[in-house]
Amino acid sequence: MYSPAGSPTARPTPDGADDADVIAQSLDEPELFAGLYDRHAPDIHRYVARRLGEGPADDITAETFLIAFRTRHRYDTAHRLARPWLYGIAANLIGRHRRTEVRALKALARTGHDPVAASWSDRAADYLERQKVPPEPRSDQRIHLREVDGASGNAQAVKELREAGVEVPPELSSDRWIPYDGKDAGNDVSDTDHRTARESYRIAAALPENPEALLAKLRATFPTGDGTDGGEEESEDAHSFRAVSVLLRSYPIPPDAMARIYRALATVKGVKVTHHLVEDAAGREVIAVVRQEHMEFTRTDLLIDPVDYGYAGTREVVVESYGTVGSDEEPAEQREPGDVLIDIARTHAAVVDAKGDTGDRGDRGDKP
Repeated sequence: MYSPAGSPTARPTPDGADDADVIAQSLDEPELFAGLYDRHAPDIHRYVARRLGEGPADDITAETFLIAFRTRHRYDTAHRLARPWLYGIAANLIGRHRRTEVRALKALARTGHDPVAASWSDRAADYLERQKVPPEPRSDQRIHLREVDGASGNAQAVKELREAGVEVPPELSSDRWIPYDGKDAGNDVSDTDHRTARESYRIAAALPENPEALLAKLRATFPTGDGTDGGEEESEDAHSFRAVSVLLRSYPIPPDAMARIYRALATVKGVKVTHHLVEDAAGREVIAVVRQEHMEFTRTDLLIDPVDYGYAGTREVVVESYGTVGSDEEPAEQREPGDVLIDIARTHAAVVDAKGDTGDRGDRGDKP
């Protein structure tokens, strides 16, 4: 759970050896240090969790023992019990974590830009820029997408099958075969943001490097929300986030273009990244890139695969209580914080030659 990376493999400690003996003997036999971890890791984890919560506790516990292992040659063996030493290391890490959080919050308040979001986008972009750009699909090919709707009754069944290590049958997912160059692709054609898969691919490929210019291009390309269609006008940052979300839902997107999009996304004011992975409608752990517009009752989450940084789904989550207006078809409802209104998990995406083909190459197909 919180085994420190780089720490030795567990091995029983010598009979009757106290902490100081274990540390001293581990200088010649490093694997013995694992016995110290077995003795004290649960206490250190509880200590960290009480102060910072469960989210950071695993990483800080692991780092505590990694530091202890690397500095054990300086340990004063006159102190037979190592727990105070370990608590001191953990306390320093907790303080550093809190200072980092405070700096991040001050930066967010000052600039509107979340440095955590920026560091995530840099990691994602660096990875994507190293990937080979595949050829553009042919006009006669199709895009196969499989998605799970967490708002339907299938989500729990999908989660249980995944936890049991059983392949999720297609009938529990929504399969679509979208013509790459067909006008019936993707969204409702009455939507002013609608583009075919081919159009989206070429829009993405032509996006500029400069984040500000890239976002301006996307706002112009996906105009819903600018007020010109008679609807309510969004703020520029809300429009940028939504335009990026619309494009990322398309498939495929060249990896180098995805890298530029992520770097630009991190500059949108109000965009944050959760400090821990979240569970999607298919039971997978994913990155959540989130943004909430001021005075809105809900927050939009853009879900990203933590392995290949591809689009993994979308959620809309209630952040403030509100009531809906009833009608003859639907009764009024009370929405509470944490309620999930939209919960889509994309579990597979691939370019295929014909309807019915899936292009299966693992769980997510041949995503770039």
